[in-house]
Amino acid sequence: MFAMIDDDESGSISMDELASMFRDLGKPQSTKSMRALFRVIDADANGEVDFFEFQLLFWKLQQKVDFVEEHDSMTETEEERESHHQTWRQTLWDVMEVPSSSKLAMFVSMFIMALIILSTAMFLVESTVAPLPPGEPVPRDFAYFSELICVIFFTVEIALRIVSTPKLSHFFCEFMNLIDLVAILPWYMEKAFEASGTEAGGSELTIIRVVRLFRIFRLFKFSRYLVWIMLLAKALRNSVLPLAMVMLVLLIVVVIFASLMYTIEKGTWHEPSRTYVSLDTNEPSMFQSIMAGIYFGFITSTTVGYGDKYPVSPWGKFVGGIMCVCGIFIMVIPISIFSNNFGK
Repeated sequence: MFAMIDDDESGSISMDELASMFRDLGKPQSTKSMRALFRVIDADANGEVDFFEFQLLFWKLQQKVDFVEEHDSMTETEEERESHHQTWRQTLWDVMEVPSSSKLAMFVSMFIMALIILSTAMFLVESTVAPLPPGEPVPRDFAYFSELICVIFFTVEIALRIVSTPKLSHFFCEFMNLIDLVAILPWYMEKAFEASGTEAGGSELTIIRVVRLFRIFRLFKFSRYLVWIMLLAKALRNSVLPLAMVMLVLLIVVVIFASLMYTIEKGTWHEPSRTYVSLDTNEPSMFQSIMAGIYFGFITSTTVGYGDKYPVSPWGKFVGGIMCVCGIFIMVIPISIFSNNFGK
C-alpha cells in the first residue's frame, strides 16, 4: 500500500499523496485537518512520511486517535511557533499546487491556464508574421506586451513555488518544475542577447530560434491543474515496460519485412546513375536500401500510409499487404495495455 500511495516512487509520502489516499478511501479530509495530521505523524519533521511513520499512522488510526485535537492541545513552544511558519508556507504551497484546496487556489489555477492559452496563441500567431530584419527593434505591439505579462506572472509563480516548497532539494528534480523554468527561459535569453549590445550572428540567431521553440513547452503546465492529464501521464508511466516490449516486437517485424521488400523491389543496378532501377517501371526503385524499407515498414504497419513509397511488383504488393495486416494486430496490443492501465 505504501508503494501505491508513493506516486513519485521517492521512498516517502508527501502531504498531497496522503490526502489522495484519504480521497481514494472515500474519506476526504480538509486542508486544515490534513496539515494537522501530517505534523503529528511526521515524527522527524522533515516534511515527508517514511515507511516507519506510515506504519505509525495506521496504528494511531486503529487506536482512534483524534489528530486534530492532539495538534490543538500541543503547548505553545518555540517549535510551535516554527510550525506556524511552516503552516503559512504550506498554505501558500496549497494555493499554488492544489487548485481544489480553496477558492483562491482555484482562481490562481484558472488565471495561470488563461495565461498559458494566451501565450501559446501568440506563439502560433508569430509564425504567420514575417521575421524582422537583423538589427530592427521589436515593435511594442499587443504580442510583445502579452508575452511580457505572461513571463512576469510565470516568473512570480515559480518564485512563490520555490519559497513555499516543502523541500527545496527535491523541487528542481520534479519534471513539471523544470517545465516552469523552460517556459520562461527563452524570453530572458533574448533579453540577454539584446543587453549584450552585440549584433547577433548566424550561430546566435540559430540559438535564439531554437530557444524560442521551448515556449511551446508551456502547454505542459496544463497537467499541473487538470487531473485527467495527470491520470493520463500515470497510465502512460505504468505502461512503459509492456509498451517497450511491443515496440521491440514491432521493430523486429519491420526489419524482417523491410529486408524482404528491399530484396524484391530493388531491381537491377544502373551504373551510370548509381541507383537501383525497378524491373517493372524502368525507373529508380523506391527501395534503394533496407533503411528505406524500414521507413516504409513503420508507415505501413502503423496504418499511416503516406504513399511516398510503395511496391510496384506483384510480390512486393503481396508482402506489403501482409505487413499491413500484421501491423494492425501489433498496434492493437499497446492500445489494450494503455486502456487497461487507464481504467485502473
